[in-house]
Amino acid sequence: MLCRKCKKEIPDNSVFCNWCGVKQAVAERKQKPKKRGNGQGTVFKRGNKWAAQSRKLVGGKMTSIYKGGFETKKEALDYLAHIHDAPRVSSTVTFAELYDRLIARHQDRVSQSTINCYKAAFKYFAPIHSLYFAQLTTEHLQGCVDACSCGYRTKENMKALCTLLYSFAHEIGVANEDYAQHIYIDRRGGEHSKRAFTLEELETLFKAHSEGVEGIGTVLVLCYTGFRINELLKLKKEDCDIEQRCLVGGSKTKAGMNRVVTISPKIFPIVRERYEHTADGGYLFGTADGKQLSSEKYRNMQRAALEAVGVRALNPHECRHTFATLLKRVEGHKEDKLRLIGHTDEKMLAHYTHASLDDLRAITDLI
Repeated sequence: MLCRKCKKEIPDNSVFCNWCGVKQAVAERKQKPKKRGNGQGTVFKRGNKWAAQSRKLVGGKMTSIYKGGFETKKEALDYLAHIHDAPRVSSTVTFAELYDRLIARHQDRVSQSTINCYKAAFKYFAPIHSLYFAQLTTEHLQGCVDACSCGYRTKENMKALCTLLYSFAHEIGVANEDYAQHIYIDRRGGEHSKRAFTLEELETLFKAHSEGVEGIGTVLVLCYTGFRINELLKLKKEDCDIEQRCLVGGSKTKAGMNRVVTISPKIFPIVRERYEHTADGGYLFGTADGKQLSSEKYRNMQRAALEAVGVRALNPHECRHTFATLLKRVEGHKEDKLRLIGHTDEKMLAHYTHASLDDLRAITDLI
């Protein structure tokens, strides 16, 4: 072969010329894979799935079109090629229907406590349950949040549910925009949910109970045990030890699971009366025939009872805050107090597993 510069004879396949030293072949550059042109969209991985996304001009406004859930990148690319022609299924899916589909899919993926939070938040969107999800705007969602009379935490759960619904809607092609991100929650009202009954109000409640006002007894039990409403309503007769003067129940956290709560002398007559009038196997704070009472029905009963005696209509969780407030006012080991209310961390719980009933009673006898 001839050198490409000096044209002298050199051995075949030489990289450099033996005479002038010039490199004989320029390595071919590897071309980068061609990118899709502007407006053709993109595919990307979200978690373990692939998604396709593009933008389209609709009514003079650029609108994002998204679909996820593809097992492979090729499936997403194939869909992307026809994404503008793909029919949307949003026109007939209501808020409630999308919620039902979400819960059905998440039922086995998250804890029951999380599912309960979803369900509690969902009921406050009742005004828009029958509306088509794709037609909802931030105004619809914000209206429901603003109308909710519960505290900051409940409103946070409402926004979290909306965020999850829009994520799911994008995945199945029901909606393109995420209006949940625009929901506003006034964080300055966060302390509102931590209200508690005053000592004067508790005295009024005890007086009303002694006069036979229905429903007040259970309110006092919540205030002097610290049980969450669902925990109290799940207590059965066998969960009460009259001789040892204690209740065994609780859920939600490891620290709160099946914890022992000693009964204050102030509410012991109330608990003993419920115990004596409940059949074996029946729910201690259930209906007259021993069946379990729903938390929603109980909340309505508590609200009506408090209004009847002229006391602030605090909710059941604020009764739990009342118990925490009462604990702060009496002497006792911090660890025992945490054990009573179910806020002990796992290490501390393991250390105090054998806390005696006498130690716990010493605290609850003072409140």
